[in-house]
Order: sequence, then C-alpha cells, then structure tokens
Amino acid sequence: MSGVPGEQPRPDGNKTLESKVKLVGIWLTFLGVAINAFISYLNIQASNEIKTQQALFDQQQSQQSLAIDRIKTDLSRKNQDLSRLQFVKELLPDAVSPEKKSATFLTLVQLTLTEGEYKQLVSALSTSTDEELRKLGETGLTEIEARDQKEYNQLAALVAKIHSDTKSIRLKAMDDLYGYINNPKMISAVLTSLSDARDNPEHVNGRVNALYLLRNAGDSAWTAQNLQQADEVMDGLRVGAESVGPPFGPQTARVYKSVITRLNSLRNAN
Repeated sequence: MSGVPGEQPRPDGNKTLESKVKLVGIWLTFLGVAINAFISYLNIQASNEIKTQQALFDQQQSQQSLAIDRIKTDLSRKNQDLSRLQFVKELLPDAVSPEKKSATFLTLVQLTLTEGEYKQLVSALSTSTDEELRKLGETGLTEIEARDQKEYNQLAALVAKIHSDTKSIRLKAMDDLYGYINNPKMISAVLTSLSDARDNPEHVNGRVNALYLLRNAGDSAWTAQNLQQADEVMDGLRVGAESVGPPFGPQTARVYKSVITRLNSLRNAN
C-alpha cells in the first residue's frame, strides 16, 4: 500500500566504486601531465644552465688564450729586442777599429735599432771618455738633428698650405696632414703657423683648420715642449683675434674651446 513504510532501495556499490576509480584516474592523468611539465621545465633550466656555463667556460678559455698569446708576443718582442741589442754590441769594436768603419757602424745600428733606441745610443756615446766613441756619438746626433730639421721643414711647408686662399689646396693639405696626426713635429709646425697668422684676419679658414688638427692629434704628438708652446699660442690667438676685430666666429670659438679642453685633459693625465 502507498505510504506504508518498507525497505528502501540501497545504492549500487559497484557504480560508486567505478565513479571513484574514474575520478582517481582523471587526477592521476592531471598529475602525470603536471609532473611531465615540471620535468620538462627542469630539463630546460638545466640545459640553459649548461649552455651558460659552457659559454662562460669558452669565454674564459678565450681570454686565457688571448692572455697567453699576448705573453708569447711580448716575449717574442723582448727576444727580438735582445737580439738587436746583442747585434749592436757585437758591432761596437768596428766603431773604433783602425779601418775606420764608423760610418758603416752608424748605418747598421740605425737600421737595427728603433729611432728612440738609436738616439739614446748616440747620446750616450757622445758623452764617452773615449775620443773615438765620443766623436761617433756626436756624428750620430748631428745626423739626427739634420734629419729632424728636414722633416720639420717639409711638414711646415705642408702646414702653410692650410692657410691658402684656394680651398682645394687647403683641403688637400688637411688630408695629407692627417697622415702625420701623431707626429710631434707636425703639431709644432701647426702651432708656429697659428702664431704667425694670429694677427691676420684673412686667415680664418687656416686658423680653423689648424685648430682641428690640434684637437684631433694623438697623445703621443703632445710632447712637454708642444704643450708649453700651445699655452702661449692659444692665449695669443685669442688676444690677437680680439685686437683685430670681433672675437672668434661661432665655428672657431667652438673648436678653440675643444682644443683648450683637450690640452687640459692632457695636462691632467700627466
């Protein structure tokens, strides 16, 4: 009869278990995917770390190799220096030999040594108590002075062209002079040209050209003597410009200021 209490239907145990198994399977699948993704991430991280370490190792190896190459080059240069000096030492007896081989000695030594080394050698010989060696040193110094003066005269003639009234001549001279941009003699010639032209208002182009050369000259071109000469020339250039008319034009003023900055930097470095 309806409404009469009786035995209620019981849940199907097999279906419940099956649902749980399916749920566990789903979670296991998700867990497996997550684990695989994490493993892939770790592998990528490890691979990147290995690549980074390998790159660092390769860089260190390269730096060490370069350092070793520099050491080898330095040793090779020193060995060459020693060989050259040994050769000169072996030539010394010829300098005072009865056969008067002094001219040959100076020629061979000059070809063997660097310009600075040769000048040091003949300077030392010029102070020797041995008369023959002293004369040999004096001869070498005289030759150096004559060669230096010849080179300076050639550069001065080239520098004079940057003050030419013809633009093509000025440009050609500037192009040629940049080949001597690290030469102290060129700087001295430029400074002298500025000093000679500072009171001439018609030398505006040449003055700017000269200032550009001074600004771009390498450190090795600026000897102590050139720096001292620059102090006098640059101050006189400014005063001279003001005495013949208005101060520098914008371009000259800008380059002049850059030269002053360059000179101050060189003095501070020394």
